Amino acid sequence: MPTIAHVLRPVAGGMLRHWQVLAEHSRQFGFQTVVISAEANDLSALAEFAVRVLPLPLSAALPDRNDWRCRQLLRSYLAEIKPDLVHFHGFKAACLGALTGKTAERSVYTVHNFHPPTATGLLRRLYPRAERFIADRTQAVICVADLQRQYLAAIPRYPTGKLRLIYNGIDPLRFRLADHTRLALAGALRAELGIDPAAPFILTLARLIPAKGLTTLLTTAELVQDKFPAARFIIAGDGPEKINLQDQAARLNRRVGGEVIRLVGAVADPLPYYAAADLFVLPSWSEGLPLSILEAQASGLPVVATAVGGIPEVIIPDQTGLLVPPQNPTLLAEAICRLLADVDGRQRLAAAGRARTAAFFSEQKMVAETYALYQELLS
Repeated sequence: MPTIAHVLRPVAGGMLRHWQVLAEHSRQFGFQTVVISAEANDLSALAEFAVRVLPLPLSAALPDRNDWRCRQLLRSYLAEIKPDLVHFHGFKAACLGALTGKTAERSVYTVHNFHPPTATGLLRRLYPRAERFIADRTQAVICVADLQRQYLAAIPRYPTGKLRLIYNGIDPLRFRLADHTRLALAGALRAELGIDPAAPFILTLARLIPAKGLTTLLTTAELVQDKFPAARFIIAGDGPEKINLQDQAARLNRRVGGEVIRLVGAVADPLPYYAAADLFVLPSWSEGLPLSILEAQASGLPVVATAVGGIPEVIIPDQTGLLVPPQNPTLLAEAICRLLADVDGRQRLAAAGRARTAAFFSEQKMVAETYALYQELLS
């Protein structure tokens, strides 16, 4: 049985779920999975999806003092395992892989995030060179959004023949609830959170990191209050910005005299939140292709998001959702208010978004295309 070694930097959210889905289906396609993972990840949880877990002292920082040690350790692991193929997830893992030489000769790199908008100064100039360096030492580069593919293809002397577009995917059936189940989940969660059954409920589910644009959402929530004073914003997720965002939310709530916005932390099951919400909002200023939007659409929620990364490939403006520029709380508030005032419009966008997600962004499609690529490279 061929072995795939997946190399993970510190991961969470969509990238982690992406890997888990691929690992879950490995035996179905005749492969076994080994994972070489940053020690910051939950190694015991990863072990549920792999026959073996090997730790690396790898950080997401660029550069990091442990990088040389990680390179040597990765070379040692690959020489021992002798995998048939290595799959690097994210830029940092792929950089490390490109430096290992021929021990990672058969390899795939998935570009999970879109770096250029977030990079500044020297890094912004170095990214294109580093991406070409990785591609020259990799057999295939998977982009989870076409914008990534376009950016890489425009780099001078980039080996564009190695680029593959494989969209992120979810299981749409998991999020398609029967009406009675949806109503029960919605009622229970609204009661738990103290949200009136008739109050507009705006949901955001995201990692609490700067790139998700959540400070913009806080300003937006205050603007929405002018037209919809009963509206309540819930942010579900965890991350390094948690304390900062909690402090900002507390100040906002004191200013308006009520709990307009609440951070509920990481949630084990997002289904009750999708069931209870009227609208899903993602105000990111940098993205790859976020799974949360796909989940929200599969759940039947209308979506307002920013036109960054791969989001415009999911949301067709005024057909399957609304798009606004990043870091613009005024336009974001206007879009939210427009949909809160238009029940029919919300239903129309939600139905079209659900259909598009099922057709183009399914987990089954993502897995089949990825394993077909593995088999092609090994044949």
